[in-house]
Amino acid sequence: MEHAAVSRRPLKRQQLLHRITVSCFKKCVNKPGASLLRAEEHCLLQCMERFMDSLKLVSRTYNRRLARERGKPWRYAGKIK
Repeated sequence: MEHAAVSRRPLKRQQLLHRITVSCFKKCVNKPGASLLRAEEHCLLQCMERFMDSLKLVSRTYNRRLARERGKPWRYAGKIK
């Protein structure tokens, strides 16, 4: 069972990246062309950063809640901006 979960991780990451890309592209690129405008590049970078920050926040909150329900203290091991 553990092997199956590990083998699905790359697929989950790929699906997440695809979802972020599609969402941010729709938001930031009005007229696709041969290259991106600087404003589009900036918008895409901001959009992806916000998406990842939101994902981190949701993940930390979820993990804290799980730890609280299990009665264990939880500490965030990553960087906090």
